[in-house]
Amino acid sequence: MSLDFWDSVGRVLPVMVVMGLGFALGGLGVIEEPSLDLMAKLVVRFSLPLGMLQSLSSRFTREELASQGLVLTVPFLSMLVCYGVSSLLAGLLRVPRCRRGLVAGAFSFSNSIFLGLPLARAMLGEEALPFALIYYMGNTTLWWTLGFWGIARDCGRSSSSLAAKGLLSPPLVGFLAGLSMVLLGLRLPAFLDRAFATVGQMTTPLSLVYVGSSLWFGRKGLTLPVRELALVSTGRFLFAPALTFALSAWAGASPLASDVFVLMAGMPVLVNLALVARMCRADERLASALVVATTALSVISMPIAGMILGLRRSI
Repeated sequence: MSLDFWDSVGRVLPVMVVMGLGFALGGLGVIEEPSLDLMAKLVVRFSLPLGMLQSLSSRFTREELASQGLVLTVPFLSMLVCYGVSSLLAGLLRVPRCRRGLVAGAFSFSNSIFLGLPLARAMLGEEALPFALIYYMGNTTLWWTLGFWGIARDCGRSSSSLAAKGLLSPPLVGFLAGLSMVLLGLRLPAFLDRAFATVGQMTTPLSLVYVGSSLWFGRKGLTLPVRELALVSTGRFLFAPALTFALSAWAGASPLASDVFVLMAGMPVLVNLALVARMCRADERLASALVVATTALSVISMPIAGMILGLRRSI
C-alpha cells in the first residue's frame, strides 16, 4: 500500500491516543465530572472562537471565498436531505412521535467541534480548517433552527430564546467575525494574530481529552435503544458521509474540501443533543445514550475513515 494510505492511518492514531488519555484520566480520578464543564467552556467560549477568527482572517481572501460558489452549499444541502430522510424513516420504523425530533437531529447533525475539527486538522493539516469552519457554520445554523424546532415541536414547547442563544454562540460569532474580516479585506495585527493562533491551538487537545473523559463518565447506567441507535448510526457513519461525498462531486469541490466535508459529516452525534433534550423536557436518557454510543463507535469509524481517505489519495 502507498505511503499516503499509511500516513492517513497514522494521523488518526494520535487522535485515538489523546482520547484514550482523557478516558484514563477520568478513570483515575484526575479529571472529575464537574471539570468537564470547565473544559467545554474553555473550548467553546475561548480557544475555538479566537482560533476561528485568526484562521479565517489569515487563510482566506475575498476572491478565494467567492470562488467556492456551490461548494459553500454542500454542508447545508447534506444536512437538509439527512433531516428529511431521517424524519421519514423514523415514521416508517414507528419510532415514538415524542422521540422523532431527537432521532432526526442525531441522524443529521454531527459533533463538528469536539471531534470533527481535531480529526480534520490531524488528518488533513491546518489548510483544512477553513472548510471545517464552513461545515461547522452549516451544522450550527441548522441545528439551532431546524433541529431545535423538531425537538421542541415533539414536546409541545416553544423556547425560541434558547435557540437564539445557540445561534449567537461564541464559536459562530468568531466565525462570522472572521468572515466579515475576509469580506472587508482586513487582517489582524501581527501580535493578535500570533496570540489568537496560540490560544486556538488549545482546541484540539482539550476537545479530545474532553471526549475521552465524557466517555468514561457517560458509560454509567447506559441503556442502548437498539432501534434508534441502529437508525442514527447508519445516518452518522454511512448515509451522511456518502451523501456529502456525492454532493461535493456535484458542486465541483476540490479534493481537500470534499475530504473535509466527508470527515465532518461522519462524526458522531453532537454533544448539544442531550442539553437541548433537557431544556425541552424531551427524552434526555435517549439523547445521552445516542451521544455516548456513537462517540464510542467513532473509535472504530475514525481509523476506517483514515484508511478510506488514504486509499483515495493513493489511487
